[in-house]
Amino acid sequence: MASILDDVLTIVSGAFGQDTKKSVMDPTYAKDKALREVVPAFTAGIVKSMDPREDPSNIMPLVGSLIFGSSEAEALVGSAARVKGLKSAFEAAKMVGKDVSNKEVWEKTGVYKGPIDKQLKAVISDQGAKLKQKWISTNQETTLGEMLDHPEFFKAYPELASTKIKGREFDGRAAFDPANSTIYVNPQAYFKNEQDYLGVLLHEVQHNIQKEEGFISGANQAMAKKSSYFSRGLTDQETMSELGLEKIVTKDPRAITDILADKIYKLQAGEAEARYVQEALERKDWTSLPTELYDVDPNAVVDLRKP
Repeated sequence: MASILDDVLTIVSGAFGQDTKKSVMDPTYAKDKALREVVPAFTAGIVKSMDPREDPSNIMPLVGSLIFGSSEAEALVGSAARVKGLKSAFEAAKMVGKDVSNKEVWEKTGVYKGPIDKQLKAVISDQGAKLKQKWISTNQETTLGEMLDHPEFFKAYPELASTKIKGREFDGRAAFDPANSTIYVNPQAYFKNEQDYLGVLLHEVQHNIQKEEGFISGANQAMAKKSSYFSRGLTDQETMSELGLEKIVTKDPRAITDILADKIYKLQAGEAEARYVQEALERKDWTSLPTELYDVDPNAVVDLRKP
């Protein structure tokens, strides 16, 4: 590992016009946008070409730490490489570094850049996804692997097959708890049909992927009410417009807070992404740029985890 790391840093240094590894690791040099976008995928490609047996994920955090002072290298390209392979992730990273539009990057590589987290992402088609089990009952427990028939998904994320699924009555249809990596499904909730049930399950699976990949997570109305967007939105119409929210009009002033919280919750990047999964399943469309199928303006999505 040590010798590969040393060689990788030398090659990366030379490839980007630098004479020594030290200059690449200079914090001021890391401000260069093209370098920050391209180096992660470039590094992965080098690792594979030098030793096909070496898993790039084992070395990229080290390279990222040395170059950027963080594990940004792994974060930028990890998910896309896992789904589309290193070649496509590498090509996408190069295009992004050259400011090629997200749509063009997607059309040529099947990879796109997230609206806020800027991480490279890819989509696993749910075309062949099926339920092995029907509706789960209260207090029943199973696993994602036992409930979902989806070879392509489990090929990319075999570790998620053990995700627990539990039947529990609560206010909602389903929820993912990142604290214990468990998906809860409400047996008493209304589902139009099996396709609707599958879509809701896949929505929660996307939240599980977000945790696994370090993407922006989902949220809830309680989080929305604690956010600065909520406090400003109650009094500042400019903030509402900035978030892409139409003016809230209601005859019941008490309902305003709940309406506002729901609208902000829906702007959470992780929630918009999870609803996209349902929309793509409904339309059977996995070829359009994902953000084009968002039900909110992708330029207005937020991260409620930040102030």
